[in-house]
Amino acid sequence: MRVTHALPRPAPPRSQVIGFPLELLGVMSAGALALRYLKEGVDPAEDAKTILGTLTNTLPGFKQ
Repeated sequence: MRVTHALPRPAPPRSQVIGFPLELLGVMSAGALALRYLKEGVDPAEDAKTILGTLTNTLPGFKQ
């Protein structure tokens, strides 16, 4: 068995450019949601029902 790469291959440039902003957005969203649920006392289950209800009424093919 022959080792051809001593180090892992670097990520493609597109992943490097797009990856960090998406990761940052996710971390900031998690913080904002934690603040909303813990400090403001919003119920996560009700929030999810509201969001899913909005999506099912907006997207074609998902009407109840």
